[in-house]
Amino acid sequence: MLIALGRLIATLERCYIAIAVAVMMSIMLIIVVDVACRYLFNAPLAWAFDLISLYLMAALFFFTLSDTLRARRHVNVDIVYLHLSPRWRAGADLLTSVLALIFFLPIFERGLDRAAGAFVSGDVLSGPIAWPTWIYYGLVPVGVAVILLRLLLQAARFLLIAGGRTDITAPEEGNAEDEALRGGSAT
Repeated sequence: MLIALGRLIATLERCYIAIAVAVMMSIMLIIVVDVACRYLFNAPLAWAFDLISLYLMAALFFFTLSDTLRARRHVNVDIVYLHLSPRWRAGADLLTSVLALIFFLPIFERGLDRAAGAFVSGDVLSGPIAWPTWIYYGLVPVGVAVILLRLLLQAARFLLIAGGRTDITAPEEGNAEDEALRGGSAT
């Protein structure tokens, strides 16, 4: 069950990373065109700043959260952690996963409420282009949903490890789920 859930989450993360790469390329292209238009024709793109700051940067941030957690690339203070036994590490990881779930769940709920409210009311920003606000509000729950799934998966795995299961390894030690996440075959 955990391996199947891990594969589903990994597929979502790969899709989100592909979107994030396209978003980053779009940001770079828009900035280059904007700078060229500004200095060559004295006519910058009036919509570039709003598009990048409201939509593209939010997508870039929220669509990479879960994969960053999967790869263990978030900031860690591991001076004590590295000296713990695998079972105690799993306990510490379980605690941080549960705390992160408690932190991200209200963000998901609030983002969903804001996006739905903005969609229903037809909220737009005033400016050269009437940008709909529900899109950038919606990026929050769409991105946070995957990290919530990742945290649930990690919490379940760490609970099993902390409870004494020896047939499940910690993610950094490698296991069938991690092979599935990297695109390998799980046995």
